[in-house]
Amino acid sequence: MELKKILAQAQQTLSRAVGDNLEALLVYGSAAVGDYDPKTSDLNLLAILKTVDMKTLDLVRKFMKSLAKFRVAAPLLMTREHIRTSTDVFPIEFLEIKEKHRMLLGEDPFAELDINTRNLRHECEHELKGRLIRLRQSYLEIRDPGRDLKTLLVSAHNANFPAFRTALRLKQVSPPVKKEAVTAVLADNFALDQELFIKMKLLRMGELKLAQPGLCSLMEKYLIEVAKLAQAVDSL
Repeated sequence: MELKKILAQAQQTLSRAVGDNLEALLVYGSAAVGDYDPKTSDLNLLAILKTVDMKTLDLVRKFMKSLAKFRVAAPLLMTREHIRTSTDVFPIEFLEIKEKHRMLLGEDPFAELDINTRNLRHECEHELKGRLIRLRQSYLEIRDPGRDLKTLLVSAHNANFPAFRTALRLKQVSPPVKKEAVTAVLADNFALDQELFIKMKLLRMGELKLAQPGLCSLMEKYLIEVAKLAQAVDSL
């Protein structure tokens, strides 16, 4: 099913699930900016609700079942007040959504939102170092590196892009929208291994086939480069 129809179905299904409690709905991330790949990209939704309680969670949980086959991720559920009072603790997430979203329903909660970036460098360093720790931990948990390591690497790499773009912002560089452009500019500005990021792109697209030794070597290089980036952000 094409993206436009999936989003329309998601909007209709969520509206039926929560009724008048739904004030606004937006799609953010790759599906909002033309960087969407139906094979590898999740559809990310943010629903603005009047109230978020256990009853609402159960209603939305049932809604998710009919859309899981379209890679629709569990939506973020927030109130406008939650967003307004949280800009200082989620500057990366809110900047990412503000720059890359499209309204499906209701009034845009990010149009006039002033995002507090006082903690931006700290959160960026926290994200990069925290994801390094989680990647190492996840590697220890996989049973078959030859089978599972590709998925782990691609997932970890995709999760790092908000922090990658934030590192560029901290360098006073406007981050590109598309992922491949982000890593190219990132490598130039932080003296990172551009070839590594090209291989990660090819791995994500299924155009690079590696056996276990090659995947382990790629992970080793990835850990080194992300650690270098985290250290560089620490010194900004």
